[in-house]
Amino acid sequence: MTLGLAEHETKWRQVLSTAPEPVSSGGARGVLNRVWRRYNAAVWTLVGSHVRTSLFDPHFLYRYYFLKNLRRVTYDRTGILVDIGCGRQPYQSLLPAALRVGIDLPYYSGGDPAEQPVVACYGHAASLPLRDRVAQTAVVFQVLEHVPEPLPILQEAYRVLVPGGRLLVTVPQSFPMHGIPHDYYRYTQYGITWLLEQAHFRVLSVEPNGTFGAYIGLMWNIYMFQHCFESREPYALRLFLGAVKMVLTPILLLIVALVNLWGFALEAWHHLPYFTANWTVVAVKPHERSE
Repeated sequence: MTLGLAEHETKWRQVLSTAPEPVSSGGARGVLNRVWRRYNAAVWTLVGSHVRTSLFDPHFLYRYYFLKNLRRVTYDRTGILVDIGCGRQPYQSLLPAALRVGIDLPYYSGGDPAEQPVVACYGHAASLPLRDRVAQTAVVFQVLEHVPEPLPILQEAYRVLVPGGRLLVTVPQSFPMHGIPHDYYRYTQYGITWLLEQAHFRVLSVEPNGTFGAYIGLMWNIYMFQHCFESREPYALRLFLGAVKMVLTPILLLIVALVNLWGFALEAWHHLPYFTANWTVVAVKPHERSE
């Protein structure tokens, strides 16, 4: 079904009302998992977020350059912006628009209500419930690595954009696996450029989110603060290491800050774009192409 923006509200409310209920986790393990989630939420709220970071943030060397690139992007802020694969729309404060249309699948993170997408409409990124040429801007942030066929998503973005409309894309080049098992690709600047050109976009810029220093520091902090403690089996070992992490959190965050300072200094000393965790890409739908 294809909806025009003037007639979408009733239908979207019907779709939202039929979203599946989140799956609950009971028993002792469920209680421990809830405690762990609350601890994690408290720590990440303290040290940073998608639009706010600090030296104590394990993702500082990623977020600092990601946000720096995002703030420099130009687009039509008076028009309609479609956020494809929007999740909880963490960057909406940085990308204002006259009308923002967030589209995602329901409970894309496995049923956790804290991760439920904040959407205007549930829908698949490769089959957007929008008419042709309805938006001035489309964004696809950290989505293309999680789909087995990324080209149809870019083709849909092309379809819903007006001629001259901007597409903002971010993709990882080097990042630990996440969203397992739906983690399929990593992109070089040449790979993402080629993919966008196959969808008939003209690429305006491809910027790294930091280079060598940012990459090295980020990888160390992700391993030291997260994967060293969390990605372990059996469950009893993960439980023990989780308790150790809770006790050592202040020391670990101090180490994180020191690594961030080191990575920041190395980045300033030696700019080496062959190493980057992520790319920020700006493309445009050309005026001259016949539909």
